[in-house]
Amino acid sequence: MGLFEDGTLIEKWSIKTRTEDSGAHVLSDIYDSLFEHIEAGRIDAIGIGLPGPVEDDRIVHGLVNIGWGEVDVKEASKPYVSCPVYAINDANAAALGEVVAGGAMGRKSAVMITIGTGIGGGIVIEDRLVTGARGAAGEIGHMPLVFDGGEYDTLEERAGALGIKRRTLKLIEEGIYKTSLKSDFEVRDVFDLAKTGDELCVKVVDEMSVCLGTALSDIACLIDPEVFVIGGGVADAGDFLLDKIRKIYVERAFGPCKETKIVIAGLGNDAGIYGACKYAMGKE
Repeated sequence: MGLFEDGTLIEKWSIKTRTEDSGAHVLSDIYDSLFEHIEAGRIDAIGIGLPGPVEDDRIVHGLVNIGWGEVDVKEASKPYVSCPVYAINDANAAALGEVVAGGAMGRKSAVMITIGTGIGGGIVIEDRLVTGARGAAGEIGHMPLVFDGGEYDTLEERAGALGIKRRTLKLIEEGIYKTSLKSDFEVRDVFDLAKTGDELCVKVVDEMSVCLGTALSDIACLIDPEVFVIGGGVADAGDFLLDKIRKIYVERAFGPCKETKIVIAGLGNDAGIYGACKYAMGKE
């Protein structure tokens, strides 16, 4: 959570997300924490990033991660505040934040890919978010991939953290590639060992890079952004991962798009609060 004054972040903090009781405490916890830091009457507008598509800056149709069904965030916020409240997809907020003050700062167009447990994304064109008719634009993780033999999967299933772990476990079970991975490995261990040349881990990271590089080349044909920004926990692998993605991207991208920059996000976990602020204030 963060407080901004004239576009400058003046305070930030975090709270635990309580998902019990179908997420009934999420909004009340947010506002209780907020009012410990500022009086309600001093707030001009509020932006709230949420992990799913958002319609009309207010309505979500089910957020599995926090247990919500259909919720009108603006209506549900009325018992707490009288100022305007704007809901925004969290990956869209991160994309907007990176344009405001991060890896895409100074660019007119950008596509952000957040690679964590799953994969999210956001599209900014001419300094404005592209959210789509139903708030689902930028849901890059759900892009379909078709592999040799007609096998179908999504980008998230192959390149998100959970997908990476499943793929690694499958390759360990097959026993074709040598590895020094322990049975209780974390995804970061896969990247750390890949950097040392571990055969199985290199295989996993290379496969992931093909999926991401190919997806970016597809996106470039539709959006042609000035820059792709890679964020999320998996992006901590840094240039080791980016160099592999760039190689595939350049091989597969349409000619005029081959020069598009691919960079690591600059704001880390702060991107979402910067973007939510920008989005809310841009509505005023």
